[in-house]
Amino acid sequence: MKGQHGVDVALVPVFLDAAAYQDEFAPISYGMSNWGNRSPATNLVDSVGPGSSMGAAAEAHDLGKIWMQPVSFQDVRPSQSIFDEAENSRNLRDTWKIALESDSDWVQLTTWNDYSEGTSFASSAGHGRALLDLNAYWLYWFRTGTPPKIVRDTAYLVYRSHPISAVPVNPSSAPMTLRDGSSPARDIIEVVTVLTEAATVAVTVGTTTAECRVPAGIGSCVVPLEVGTIVVTVIRGRDEVARVASHRAVTAAPFNQNLEYLVDSSRR
Repeated sequence: MKGQHGVDVALVPVFLDAAAYQDEFAPISYGMSNWGNRSPATNLVDSVGPGSSMGAAAEAHDLGKIWMQPVSFQDVRPSQSIFDEAENSRNLRDTWKIALESDSDWVQLTTWNDYSEGTSFASSAGHGRALLDLNAYWLYWFRTGTPPKIVRDTAYLVYRSHPISAVPVNPSSAPMTLRDGSSPARDIIEVVTVLTEAATVAVTVGTTTAECRVPAGIGSCVVPLEVGTIVVTVIRGRDEVARVASHRAVTAAPFNQNLEYLVDSSRR
């Protein structure tokens, strides 16, 4: 490309197993990356050994190469009858934390629009623009080195539309199974808060209400998944500062199995 067309080329391979190929590819690569995993159990923030995300980033830097950290939300594949347990937003939060703590040079959001594997960040019926808004917090931090100043109270509701054990009305496909090595499957509702000051989160499903106290900045409130429409309010003192409801009610008898996490935001 350089000799015949005058175009500089920089190779940044994205490995399925970076540890196995980093030394071999170093002489011809500008940087390196991994396709990454999709559950907290396989994206350990405190692990720095061989095969870990932190370890791969350190190895790339030791070789004098840049590292591009994969940031992911979830992976749910009905066509292959397999899924990873992302633990609501935790996999997303952990992969951003790895990017920040490993001094990664670039970040790749895996993926933008692979709807068939349930990994998309692009706007969709399942999560609207909520993931893009939420990612903006860590993106600013990654680009500038400091967390952004929060000027609006926001709540993000992360949930599944039915329990993992629910039997679908339409039995046309094989039930999805948990990928080996993934975090254990769970039935949880999570509210991720981005707040100017500490507040109380109230999560109501049907006639049941649970509360959590969350701090300023990024917070997380988790409660058991129950059947019904989910309504979340964020209260500070006597004032309601944010409210969001699930765009899909949780059901015990879904027509089709769908284990992707849905997201709703109080901002949109």
